[in-house]
Amino acid sequence: MSLLNGGKDFSRWVLHGETLYRLFKTPVEMALGRGGNGMGDIAIAECELEIGLSGDYAAAMNHVCAGLARVESDLEMRCAAIGIQSRILSANGGAEEAASMMAKCLDSLPADAPKRLKQNLQVHRLSLLLLKGDTQEAMTWLSEAAPDEHGDFVILDRYAYLLKLRLYIIRKAWAASLLLRSRLESYCELYDRPYLRAQLHLLQAIQCYRRGEDDWTREINAALTIARRYHLARVIADEGAPLLPMLESIAGDKKDEWTQGVLFLTRLQAERYPDYLSSARQRPVFDRREKTVYDLLIAGATNPQIAAAIQRNERTAKLQVTKLFKKMGVSNRTEAIKKAMEWGDI
Repeated sequence: MSLLNGGKDFSRWVLHGETLYRLFKTPVEMALGRGGNGMGDIAIAECELEIGLSGDYAAAMNHVCAGLARVESDLEMRCAAIGIQSRILSANGGAEEAASMMAKCLDSLPADAPKRLKQNLQVHRLSLLLLKGDTQEAMTWLSEAAPDEHGDFVILDRYAYLLKLRLYIIRKAWAASLLLRSRLESYCELYDRPYLRAQLHLLQAIQCYRRGEDDWTREINAALTIARRYHLARVIADEGAPLLPMLESIAGDKKDEWTQGVLFLTRLQAERYPDYLSSARQRPVFDRREKTVYDLLIAGATNPQIAAAIQRNERTAKLQVTKLFKKMGVSNRTEAIKKAMEWGDI
């Protein structure tokens, strides 16, 4: 649940959040009437959550609580504030408490509450459960209630599509993930959604990394470029454990404040939620040559056949296979095939 990433992506506002809050909070709330009560404090809370590098979100929580206390009859504003509260809790390690908060919010909705609001609250609750490695409810939702991206693509379902994308990664449903991502990318281009675009690059980096494809470096660098442009930190840090080894390998030696702050927050997230997306077992990262040898090996190719395919002599092919066995943590072809089956490649 979000204000900044709601009907329009307001990532550009985050850069000037404090100034906008100071200058326009009162006039904007007055112009909006009762429906705007508390909106300024709720919006600045989300800004503070998104760009903060210290891991201290006390000010953000104070602001969102102050805004929530002033919200009157605007149901969607109240739910957005509670959603931001839950994100602050989860960023501090309280995903279970945050999920419980969202469940109570759902239970308290009036019978005539908009259907879309209920769906978004439920998706957010399931996303919080994923942080803890709890996938059971989300997988049931995937099979019974998730929107179908193969038919009409409904842009208001973007939060649900993102949850589906994460579940596809957990299930190693790579082809389905590729199709859904392509449709979300088209939406990002058409409606200029940098925040969602960064999330897509990060999830694609995780997928490439787990498939042993070195394209992950391009994807994570694209996400970092977007995030840095708008000083966003949580969009990176929220991916936590599955993203951390990639982030450390490409950004660990950079000493600027933003990069080190994002690394710090991502490490914290990984410590707090080590099981996030963990159902998809990771394999080592292969370069292009290793990936070719790996694909041939698990297809049953012999060393002479591998040598012919990579245009090297048989001795070189044997060395490549031995090197691959070591990287996979196996000692022979039988174990390699078994490992590939565990990874979902066979």
